[in-house]
Order: sequence, then C-alpha cells, then structure tokens
Amino acid sequence: MELAGGAVLVVLLVLLSGLRIPREYQRAVVFRLGRYTGLRGPGLFWLIPLGIENETELTSGSSLLQSSSRKPSRATA
Repeated sequence: MELAGGAVLVVLLVLLSGLRIPREYQRAVVFRLGRYTGLRGPGLFWLIPLGIENETELTSGSSLLQSSSRKPSRATA
C-alpha cells in the first residue's frame, strides 16, 4: 500500500512539473522533440514533462518596441 502511495505522489509531481505561466507580455515557443509545435500564452498551460516538450520564452514588452524604433547608429570609417 505504501508503494502505491509513493507511486501516486511521483506521478503527481511529474504532472505538476509541466505547468507553466508566462506573464502577459510573454509568449512561449513550444518545441516537441526539437520540432516547433506552436506559440502558447499568456496564462496557464501545460507541457509534456521529462524533456518531451520544451519552451523558449519571447518577451514582447515596451523595451523591444523602444529598441526597434531607434535609428541605427552609423559607424564612421
């Protein structure tokens, strides 16, 4: 009986390890086994744990908008 309780606890921890919550200005690019599967977020979503699905976070905040509106500096030769 103790073995079953331990197994349930391990499965629960593995399932909970897949929960992700990006902030409102972030998106998650999701890869399954190295291949692109889509964008997720903002908000709560679940990834398949144990390295099957991975995420890379993209930030689309005001800092990116400010940096893209700046004119590039000209190098003097």
